[in-house]
Amino acid sequence: MKLTKFFKKIIFVLPFTLLTSCDSPNKNSNFDFPKDSFSIQDEKQEFDFVDENENNWEMSHDDEQSILHRLQYNNTVYFDLNKYQIRSEFFNMLDEYAEFLLQHPSYTITIEGHTDIRGTPDYNILLGNRRSNAVKEYLENKGVSSNQIHTVSYGKEKLATSGNDEFSHAKNRRTVNILTRE
Repeated sequence: MKLTKFFKKIIFVLPFTLLTSCDSPNKNSNFDFPKDSFSIQDEKQEFDFVDENENNWEMSHDDEQSILHRLQYNNTVYFDLNKYQIRSEFFNMLDEYAEFLLQHPSYTITIEGHTDIRGTPDYNILLGNRRSNAVKEYLENKGVSSNQIHTVSYGKEKLATSGNDEFSHAKNRRTVNILTRE
């Protein structure tokens, strides 16, 4: 009961406090500029001297970083139990990797093959190797140089998640793509 009254007070007081605190600007601010000291036109003129080629390089560099960030975030291919065939839902992602590697020959990719905890260590190393080689072959078929692709199998040594349920097993049956610049 006391907790309910407390929440009712908070619900009433919090909006009122926020509204009154945003009511007027801080008169003691040190960030007041004279109105005639700065204009958007001044800023535009200041940057007019930038060379177009330099601007294009910065833009393409930003694009590269954006694509690289997206690829590093979306870097996992999942596999079915005891399988190493790439599921069609991962083709678009791997196509993006292929396109990036074709456009950026200074980058390499390491494909790590992983398995779940079931199976013998030898079997899991072999299966992880087959999974990483399946991704390698896919990228090579898209035109990526074999010199840009490295594979490694960890079997069940580097689990993504612990657990002995089907969800955990499914998250561990994977390859992980790691891009590096040489």
